[in-house]
Amino acid sequence: MRTDPDCSPEPSNGAPAVTKLAVEITRACCLRCDYCYMADHNALSMTPETGEATVDWLLRTSGDQQKLGIHFFGGAPLMAPDLMEQLVAYGKRRAKEAG
Repeated sequence: MRTDPDCSPEPSNGAPAVTKLAVEITRACCLRCDYCYMADHNALSMTPETGEATVDWLLRTSGDQQKLGIHFFGGAPLMAPDLMEQLVAYGKRRAKEAG
């Protein structure tokens, strides 16, 4: 995720509100499909801090939108269940705080 202000749309600069993100939380995968675009299948995973910053970014850029969505993907996102659960809980908590 880019955090450069010139690359990140913010509602204050007239950019449209962002309401959905596809977030690659891991590249880990237990399969080795020949046709997969992620042929290296290294086990890199997003850090919890980066995941939380991603949730915060979505909340900042969503304007007054009430429905937001995050789609977890990657090699096999369910290989990082603890991270997914942590980010869902964090997102719900931050959304409630933001109203």
